[in-house]
Amino acid sequence: MSRQDLQTLIEHLRRHLGERLDAVVLFGSRSRGEATEESDWDLLIVVEGLPRSPLARQRLWLSIVPRAWLTQAAPLLRTPEEWYRRVTPLTLDIALDGRVLYDAQGRMQAFLKALRHHLHRIGLVRRHVDGQPVWLWRHGTPPPAWEKRLQEVVKA
Repeated sequence: MSRQDLQTLIEHLRRHLGERLDAVVLFGSRSRGEATEESDWDLLIVVEGLPRSPLARQRLWLSIVPRAWLTQAAPLLRTPEEWYRRVTPLTLDIALDGRVLYDAQGRMQAFLKALRHHLHRIGLVRRHVDGQPVWLWRHGTPPPAWEKRLQEVVKA
């Protein structure tokens, strides 16, 4: 699969999901430039009105994705409420490395930018320890009220 194929996939998602499609973000090894030929395409896909059931979400994905992408893409399907209201280590990784491919309202770009700003402000950095990425405090200990500061992003 190529970058052009990725754009074709996004256009396909836009046609099938319409205004429900909020954002598509490439993350993981392909966004970091560390992919091998065998690497999959990790995609965060934020869609309004997704079914609650993970199985129903998988069925939806299988019903709309082009056949060529079935074995290539690793979709992470989230509603806006799920994605923009909770900060996890994966959220932080995507804030640093994610490449926004589609952003209907500019909300994803703003959210990821705000997260990067707050990460810098509170001193949370990602380092590699024994070849694995880990989140550490720049000065060894967390600053006061760091959780409150990070949660400011999801309340905005």
